[in-house]
Amino acid sequence: MAIHLNGQTLEGGGQLVRIALALSSITKTSISITQIRNKRHGKKGLKASHLAAVHFLSDLTGSTVSGAQVGSSELVFTPPSSESRSVSPSPLQAEYNIRLDTAGAVFLIFQAVYPYLLHAGREKIRLNLTGGTNVAFAPSYDYIAQVLSPNLVRLGLPGLEMEVKRRGWSRGRTELGMVTMVVNPLASDGDEAVFPTIDMGRFERGEITQIDVTILAPDDALDITSASKHSSSQKNKKRKPREEPAKKTSTARQYLASETASTLREKLASIPSSSFPEDKKVPITLHTSERTYSQAHMYVMVVGHTSTGFRIGQDALLGSFPMDKTGRNKSTELESNIQQLAKCAVDRFIKEIYDPNMDDASTKTRPCVDEHMRDQLVIFEALGRLSNKDDQDQNQTKEDERYWSLHTQTAQWVCKQILQSEVA
Repeated sequence: MAIHLNGQTLEGGGQLVRIALALSSITKTSISITQIRNKRHGKKGLKASHLAAVHFLSDLTGSTVSGAQVGSSELVFTPPSSESRSVSPSPLQAEYNIRLDTAGAVFLIFQAVYPYLLHAGREKIRLNLTGGTNVAFAPSYDYIAQVLSPNLVRLGLPGLEMEVKRRGWSRGRTELGMVTMVVNPLASDGDEAVFPTIDMGRFERGEITQIDVTILAPDDALDITSASKHSSSQKNKKRKPREEPAKKTSTARQYLASETASTLREKLASIPSSSFPEDKKVPITLHTSERTYSQAHMYVMVVGHTSTGFRIGQDALLGSFPMDKTGRNKSTELESNIQQLAKCAVDRFIKEIYDPNMDDASTKTRPCVDEHMRDQLVIFEALGRLSNKDDQDQNQTKEDERYWSLHTQTAQWVCKQILQSEVA
């Protein structure tokens, strides 16, 4: 009998579907999902990226599927021999291709298929993904490469090898990208792959020891006036007669890098030093600076390295947040867009490392990873418990649940519904 999941539970988005598909494929548990993405504004139900994962996993596992159409609000996924409830990986090929016809987020597909490939694979598996690499409300290539992969290694999972062949953007002129991912196998116990025990409550967040910045923007020429927000201290000074604002020619990419770094330094100086080493000297490094070919294709990511070995990342994609364009003309729009993009990325990062609204007197600790990383780790925590049922290791510290997003809570709920009998 299939386990029923109400698709509008908690966050009620596509993550619920992705985790359910992964766990169903690994445990051979039949699932039935209704009210899929029913909380979403606009189009509800299954999207093309969800269906790509459904078809990929059903082909690999020999599962039968009903309701697999774009817009469908119900899905039934039935692996073979579901009554046996055994975990028996099937042999896999060395390489697979998954292609979307639009710039849908390829890394959302990856989230759904990666746990199964880890579990069933015995050799390296190459996965070629075509679609969107920089898409609103989805992990980017840069986040996967610089944040997710290093954090997985820190927690005992195999590292990922990856290469972006070309970028795929969801905004502006649609461009399909392509990424190659190499999934390394888990360690095995005889014929069965074993997920490591991951106890997030044991890890402290630590201090920020280094900050990396990634900039993707065009090399369009940009005349920047001296009256930028970082020259605001001069605004109240009287200007000499006929004095014109000084201008400096730069490119959009150079200006975005400069604006991000200066905004970051300004914000870092304003928060308590408890998040940093004693001297508060944290190097800021330009990790990636890559040219794009459209003013609609701009992206910033800020990544903090912690003293406990984790990466904390936040990013911003142009067009993925509210922008004020009132009274703006074409000559200043690009400059203003860059300033807003830099500010959004930095503000998100600062909130991730310092939240003044939380009670510092709490005996619980903030998760050792960022908000988005935390929800992506829930399935690996659950699979670790499934692989190591006799592990009695106890938490040494406790996470502050107030930092758990709805995505994290939803992931925990799905894992509990599907795995509760396996880990009982």
